[in-house]
Amino acid sequence: MPVATREQDAVDPVTGALLAKNMPIQERVDKMVRLALNWGRLSAKPNAERRVAIIFHHYPPRNDRIGCAAGLDSFASVKALLDRMRQDGYRIDRTYTDGDELAHDMLSRMTCDQRWLTPDELAARAEAHAGPVWVTLWHAALPDAVREKMTADWGKIPGDLFVHDHQMHFPGIVNGNVFMTIQPPRGYLEQIDAIYHDMYLSPPHPYLAHYRWIRDVFEADVVMHVGKHGSLEWLPGKALGLSESCYPDLAIMELPNVYPYIINDPGEGTQPSAGAMPASSTT
Repeated sequence: MPVATREQDAVDPVTGALLAKNMPIQERVDKMVRLALNWGRLSAKPNAERRVAIIFHHYPPRNDRIGCAAGLDSFASVKALLDRMRQDGYRIDRTYTDGDELAHDMLSRMTCDQRWLTPDELAARAEAHAGPVWVTLWHAALPDAVREKMTADWGKIPGDLFVHDHQMHFPGIVNGNVFMTIQPPRGYLEQIDAIYHDMYLSPPHPYLAHYRWIRDVFEADVVMHVGKHGSLEWLPGKALGLSESCYPDLAIMELPNVYPYIINDPGEGTQPSAGAMPASSTT
């Protein structure tokens, strides 16, 4: 994250040479401070009080593709993670006999696959919701150009994706102090092949709202994206030196982000490293 730029806007009165100095980018400095403070709070907070969001990938956004990390059994891995977390004092209300039981529990709740559920059923299965007040507040806080682009691409908030009875609904399970969820899709299922790596189309309204629900309503201390790879790091914006208008930065904000990523793909692995603390996984 760049926190300063090299500027040459003054002249030495003796030599006439341009003087170079590093000038802070105030918004980026503020973001870095918030992120550092959040990592510090996380390290100081007792395990029993830590709130963790675990995010499964899926591509395309169908139920049979949830947890489709390359070279990683996502559900078995998260099951083992929950067991260890409970052993270490994290508040976990429910454990699972194996990864399959966890997968079936996820499928019994709201997912991002809308093909088999009516809007009423989808909303009834959801455990995470945001009403007009939250959605309006989150949208208003975005940079002007981002708000205009998202409105042009997806219509006025809240849009129509995962919206029912004026509420925006998000997939996932609240299990004690852990929220297990599914990364929101880049768009509609029918368009997903064309838009997954689209560097111009903004993410739909529920995408950014989902991460803000994790931060503001669930109040997560840390986020974990499970395995290679999701869509967050491929959203429009710069790959390095992200600004406040880059969508990966807008999505993850100042949330501490841990990202287990397959060790044998350093090429693609450089992409998420710009906004996360990568942790290697092996096949």
